[in-house]
Amino acid sequence: MNALRVGLWNTGKTGNKELLVAELQRYNIYNCGVCEPLLTGTDCEDMDGWFFISSGVDRTHIYGVRLVLSRRTKVSLVSYETINEKILRARLYGKQVKITTIVAYPSAEDAEDDVNILFYEDLQSITLYCSKT
Repeated sequence: MNALRVGLWNTGKTGNKELLVAELQRYNIYNCGVCEPLLTGTDCEDMDGWFFISSGVDRTHIYGVRLVLSRRTKVSLVSYETINEKILRARLYGKQVKITTIVAYPSAEDAEDDVNILFYEDLQSITLYCSKT
């Protein structure tokens, strides 16, 4: 693979993995972050050569993030961490360097200030951590 093709989708309320995979294949996307409010729980799943890493809230359908990797990209996966229902991080081996992918689903602008502040503090700490490793 000479180039890493990356995408980001907000799936809204569909949550249809088959449709997502079809779109990724159509656009030759190998690494895709997904904001998906229907996600519940945290898990990993292989489906037809695609690897899904998911992080969502156990009870509600408010937030959720997912990283989708093609078979070609999955072999480069070093590690991943689900930080919370809005943020996950994955490390991939690149040709000459390690690559960090962060998938983040920010709160709406009208959310409580404390919620927004906490989200951006978490995102900042993860970004600082990634720059040190």
